[in-house]
Amino acid sequence: WFKDIKLGKCELNIASTKLEHPLHIKVADLAMLHHDDSRWEANASGSLNDQAIDFDGWFAPFDAIVFGGPLEHELKFSLGDIVTLQSSGSVQDAATWSGANITTQPQGPEIADILNEFKLPLFTQGAFDYQLHLNTEGKMTKIDLGGDLGTLDIRAQGEVDRLIKPTMGNVQLSVDGPNLGALAKILSVDGLVEEEFNHETHAMFEGDKIHFKKVS
Repeated sequence: WFKDIKLGKCELNIASTKLEHPLHIKVADLAMLHHDDSRWEANASGSLNDQAIDFDGWFAPFDAIVFGGPLEHELKFSLGDIVTLQSSGSVQDAATWSGANITTQPQGPEIADILNEFKLPLFTQGAFDYQLHLNTEGKMTKIDLGGDLGTLDIRAQGEVDRLIKPTMGNVQLSVDGPNLGALAKILSVDGLVEEEFNHETHAMFEGDKIHFKKVS
């Protein structure tokens, strides 16, 4: 692995059929420092279109992202005044994301600003403060996802043995919001009516099979 990486004054344009306009990314400064304790510390600043980007965090050991094994992290990301994201915690195996104990929280004053920035359909609006809590007890990781996501409400609760290709466990997922058509466009599904919707599903994992049961 590289000992240290430093990068500055770079620009990147990203175009996609899912985006109305390309994303223009400027990297003012990017530094990754490899410490003697196998911890990688990263700092970056720049902009996305006209919004300032700041990133600060660390991973330990960084090798685990590629080869698996125990991984710890702590990071903070901000995009202008639109959104801040904080995350910290650990996993026992980064290859399967088993044994996770992680808290992640994105928040901001208006989620529609994010959708407008990325030129995405306006499927929700309003202030948002969302939380993901992962807590492992024994072989199972408990999932608790919820909070305010503007006018869209997405919640998930349950437990699985690992987050990547789980082989046992169950999760209750509920989604309701004001605009089914706009949300469907995010998933590349066109032609649905732009109306309020409510959906609840129970997913059960057994070996390499997933069973879904529609609740509502």
